[in-house]
Amino acid sequence: MILQSLPRHEKAICQKWYVEFSDYVTWEEYKKGGYKYLADVVEQVNDHIQKVTGKPQQLKLAFMPTEIARTSPFFPMGRAEKSDRPMYKDFIIKNKWGTITVSGEKLSIQDESVLLAVLFLVKKYKSDKFSTDYAEICRIMGISRGPNTYKTIKVGLTRLAKSVVETNLFDTANLDKHKIVRSITGAILSNVDQQPESTKVDITVNPYFLALYGANMTTGINLDKRAQLKSDVAKALYRFLETHTGGGIPFGLATLILAINLNAEQPLFTIRKIVRKALAELQKNGVCKRWKIDKNDLVYIYR
Repeated sequence: MILQSLPRHEKAICQKWYVEFSDYVTWEEYKKGGYKYLADVVEQVNDHIQKVTGKPQQLKLAFMPTEIARTSPFFPMGRAEKSDRPMYKDFIIKNKWGTITVSGEKLSIQDESVLLAVLFLVKKYKSDKFSTDYAEICRIMGISRGPNTYKTIKVGLTRLAKSVVETNLFDTANLDKHKIVRSITGAILSNVDQQPESTKVDITVNPYFLALYGANMTTGINLDKRAQLKSDVAKALYRFLETHTGGGIPFGLATLILAINLNAEQPLFTIRKIVRKALAELQKNGVCKRWKIDKNDLVYIYR
């Protein structure tokens, strides 16, 4: 009965809720705060791995909605660009899955790393408001502690709180029509309370923004595996590829670079070189088994 009343893009999510969570949470409660129940699933997976292998293993997972992982406000950026960031006013990012309109400083893959750590803590504390410190965020990000990294996290959190994002998602069953099936607008973080001369911080994730995550948390990002990747482009590709299962179905090179916000104004041979280098890094770290770019610029990635 519920399925019959839902728009097409919510049906798969509802089925996931019914199988895994319907015994102890209603559909409406899950839609409003699905992130609160993912910790239980991750714990079950960890228990299963330990039972099968005899070894304890904790998966460090952060969850992003598939749509946000495909249509992202985060850009691969060089050091020079990070030090002199553009300020956007209603800047539109568009690809075949949707559009994002961003106002605020240009967001980097490094800022995405901070956000993924925040989303991991949302799952850990089962709340959109929690207290933490820079040392814990460093551990989650897989980086060393110190004044420079603390400053990067502090500035990243401030940037996420100041950035306003409007997301329009297309009907995935008929992407060519670009029919918008969901729209949500808000700052990524509602509030960041950082004490001067302290490493402690209180974070509140915007409930309107989090609703998009709560209702669509279908893509898990393994933060340990992501931390092994060195280049921003490889990290952006990893996030995008985690929204797809299997492999071998080609992506057009133009589609792929739009999905990861790679600068499309570069010469084509430079783009190919950058993408090849990132794919080689993914293969080296076990994200994909093999890949190729053919003469028609179709990118084949085998998972």
